[in-house]
Amino acid sequence: MSDQPLNPQSRIKLRDGRYLAYKERGVSKDEAKFTIVLVHGFGSSKDMNFNVSQEFVEENGIYFVLYDRAGYGESDPNPKRSLKSEACDVQELADRLQIGSRFYLIGISMGSYTVWSCLKHIPER
Repeated sequence: MSDQPLNPQSRIKLRDGRYLAYKERGVSKDEAKFTIVLVHGFGSSKDMNFNVSQEFVEENGIYFVLYDRAGYGESDPNPKRSLKSEACDVQELADRLQIGSRFYLIGISMGSYTVWSCLKHIPER
C-alpha cells in the first residue's frame, strides 16, 4: 500500500457528536474496483502497517479506508461502546465518505470482532 494517504489526517463527526479519525489509501474511490475498510486491532490505529504492494493495489483498483476505532488514536471514546455500536461506526463512516452501498472488511486481530459485528448488524453492506 502506498506510504502516502490520499487524504491525510481526516475526521468525521458522527451523529452522536463523537469524532472518528480515518485515512484513505490506494487508488481514489472514484476509480476503485474494490473498497476495503481495514479495522485495526488492540493497541493499534489507522496508522498501522498493512503490507501490500502499490503495484497490486493499482492493478486491482483497491481503495482502502483505515480508521481509528472508538477510543483509539484520534477518535473519541464511546462510553456506550458495544458490538452493535462498532458496526454503526463503520456504517456511518462508509455513508459519510460515500464509498457505496457495499464494501469489504478486513479485521486485524481484535478488529475481527468489528467485522463480525458488521456481518451480524449490517449484512446488506
